[in-house]
Amino acid sequence: QGEADARYAEVRESGINMVYSFGGEVHNPEHRDRMLHAAEKNGVRVMIELDRITDVGGIEANLELVKATMDHPAVIGYNMYDEPNAALFPVLGEQLRRIREIVGEDMLIMCNLFPNYASATQLGISGEKAGMTPYQQYIDRFMSEVGSDILSFDFFLKILMLNIVF
Repeated sequence: QGEADARYAEVRESGINMVYSFGGEVHNPEHRDRMLHAAEKNGVRVMIELDRITDVGGIEANLELVKATMDHPAVIGYNMYDEPNAALFPVLGEQLRRIREIVGEDMLIMCNLFPNYASATQLGISGEKAGMTPYQQYIDRFMSEVGSDILSFDFFLKILMLNIVF
């Protein structure tokens, strides 16, 4: 616990007030309790990342994790998926609905979407729609089929540095 407390103190001291949980760590109750206790002790909120699912059958395990964490004061909400393809939107919409039945409106629920430079194949968008790029279609479908409290996406820049010697 001391190590977790120290790491979350560093997080707090750097000015960060919210973190994501990643990977299987949240499924290990011992690890999860250490993490959440350290976060609470240091005033850091935690967005719990749920497992990636591919069909409605996977929702139940995520709902169990929601039930196990929803009452902890450090938990601010749930990230349902990182960069979902549009084919998953109906499943994610159903998962969001079922999470809301459990937590009400008090928790943030989100998906971290693809950035605008993702290909149409990555986005799961095929064909043109009048006046809309594939990315606009992707966002439009996400908002109509899933919706969420936060519209989030990663955007990475590639920076080329040149050293010129005269």
